[in-house]
Amino acid sequence: MNITLLEAELRRDEGTKYSPYIDSTGNQTIGVGRNMKANPIPKDWTFPLTDAQVNQLLAEDIQTACASLDRFLPWATAR
Repeated sequence: MNITLLEAELRRDEGTKYSPYIDSTGNQTIGVGRNMKANPIPKDWTFPLTDAQVNQLLAEDIQTACASLDRFLPWATAR
């Protein structure tokens, strides 16, 4: 999997927001499409987020999604 390409596509499709906003489904969201209710950010972070914080959240989200794929659909990431 090309993580760099995946990140670029997510940023293109989701956009990058440094302050919370309500997405099209009514969820409070931040960064690159991160649902703050399902995946809260650290309590000591303030807004607007920094580039480093947004990058950290995106990396965590990608890692979580890939781990779920490996667990539930192992053939999807077979090498």
